Amino acid sequence: MHLKKLTLNSVIEVLSNGGSTCPLLVLAEDEKGDLDQYVVKFYDENYCKYDYVVAKEIIVSNLANYFDLPTPEIGVIDIPAEIYFEHTKSETKLAKNLRFSNKYYQSAILYNPQKKKSFLQNYDYENVFAFDNLLLNADRGGFRNKPNLLIQKDNFLLIDHEQSLTFYNTQNIRQDVDFKSKFLIYPYYNHVFFDRVKNENINFDEFHQHLKLFNLNIFDSIFAKLDYFNIQNGGKDLCISYFKWAKENCEFVVNTLKDRLSR
Repeated sequence: MHLKKLTLNSVIEVLSNGGSTCPLLVLAEDEKGDLDQYVVKFYDENYCKYDYVVAKEIIVSNLANYFDLPTPEIGVIDIPAEIYFEHTKSETKLAKNLRFSNKYYQSAILYNPQKKKSFLQNYDYENVFAFDNLLLNADRGGFRNKPNLLIQKDNFLLIDHEQSLTFYNTQNIRQDVDFKSKFLIYPYYNHVFFDRVKNENINFDEFHQHLKLFNLNIFDSIFAKLDYFNIQNGGKDLCISYFKWAKENCEFVVNTLKDRLSR
């Protein structure tokens, strides 16, 4: 479980190209006293309350690491709404909880599907595609055509996961969810890597092994941290149920992925 508690040092600038949350680039200090730059997101109050978006960012980032996929260092930080409004002039009704943040990588650029990156291997494309299918991530490509993938000199980082786990919200939290149907209706054809992997003979072996051996106890430490920082969430039971279904049906999940590539 990785999640830093950060303390604001100063606001550097508003990231005007940072998406709908109009994030701030800040200088912040972690628990060890180390200063670094972080991108801080400011979500709408209802978005946090009903869709648990901050919790999803933290959950999915930690799950990505379990599946051996790189993400930025993440943290939570207390920045009063007044500071945000002072810099952005926004009228959004913000959540009062801690803000989600991830480390800023100055040299990183957004992935461009038109430019092939030599360090990206076939297994990178297939593992990211499989992971996003499993997490029902609607925003790596998606209808808004956003890659949400940063490219560094010889590595990549997955970012922005608030639109994952689409069943995990207040509407479903006390209901029985048909996980199979949720998985089957995922719009995989909009994924940023779909054109890279379609019609390829891919077995998803690495992903299959991770899912088959998935330890459901990972959610204990994640949700303990969410509760410790008072991050709005609907409890761990629904997430555990989904991943228990996926693990018990891993052959079906992988075969569905293979079938999607041949359509």
